[in-house]
Amino acid sequence: MDTGATRRTRLAAVVLVTSLSIALAEVSIGSAPWGLLDPAMWVLLVPVYGTQVLLLASIVLRRNPRPTLTALWTAGVIMGLYEFYVTRVLWDAPWDSTTPLGPVDLPTLIVVAGFHHPFVSTILPLVLAEQVLVREPRLWGLLPRRLRSFGPRRVWGATVLVGVVAGGSHGPMGAVTVASLGLTALAIWAVVAWAARVPRVEHLGEALPQRGGYLALWLVTVGFLAFFVLLAQGGDDPVSGPRQAFALGLYAVLGLVLARNLRHSNDPGVATVPRSTRWWVTHVAVGVAVASVAALTTSTKIVALAVIWGAGGALALVMTGAALVGALRRTRVAPRAGDVATGTGPSG
Repeated sequence: MDTGATRRTRLAAVVLVTSLSIALAEVSIGSAPWGLLDPAMWVLLVPVYGTQVLLLASIVLRRNPRPTLTALWTAGVIMGLYEFYVTRVLWDAPWDSTTPLGPVDLPTLIVVAGFHHPFVSTILPLVLAEQVLVREPRLWGLLPRRLRSFGPRRVWGATVLVGVVAGGSHGPMGAVTVASLGLTALAIWAVVAWAARVPRVEHLGEALPQRGGYLALWLVTVGFLAFFVLLAQGGDDPVSGPRQAFALGLYAVLGLVLARNLRHSNDPGVATVPRSTRWWVTHVAVGVAVASVAALTTSTKIVALAVIWGAGGALALVMTGAALVGALRRTRVAPRAGDVATGTGPSG
């Protein structure tokens, strides 16, 4: 592949991963309905969902081209820790009227940093981007077999459930939901259609920034976070020393857990999403429509809370255990392509 093709593919990877991460993490749940379409918001969202995800993905894939699901999950948790300093949500969640007495808001840490950011902000965007940019994608194969083999009825059920959760997360904002989700879906479709035209690569790591681009990711990410770390120490509302020590210590611990899990590898073989463009357009349209209706129905918020805080929290705890076991376990090499892991253990 020539240099021009390489540059186009890498540019497509940067735009695609960033767009998917912002859309899935912020727009879908109404946290920033216009996050992908309002350039004024890119100043905050691109360093968070662009440079951080791309940097962590580059670190993981440079160290291990065939990572396990637990390694990707751990990288996603590290990405989610920005919620300490940038938004301070992990210290004092704005939706909870009580003030945590300890150094962290534990339920929020489990769900937001342990579920939402690893899967929605990091893993899913990388899986989808790989499907577009890589000749023989594999990351989809790291997901549990049952999830990858959904029949038509379960897929439609999942589509409706995702729509209800998205609408319930937005609250009674039907018009905003229709407009933001619909226009964002069109924007993602345009980005995917453009990215699908660039030359494909053998491995996702080849499509990520190299050399100068990789250094730029480090500089932007570290500089961005360092600014907020310094801001937390002064200003009108400084963060206490014990809380900051906990946050920085968690960064260090998770960095070690990630390094230990990157010793393991898993190659499930080529795993594509065998769906046509019409299939995706139809399901996205139905999901947006369901979300729009759900946003007008107050009771759907209960479903959103149950899925995100109930099921999501439970999954985060399972993955935490798997990551810790993986950190303590002996190095495990990739199994044969036919031996597809379920994604629930250290090798998954």
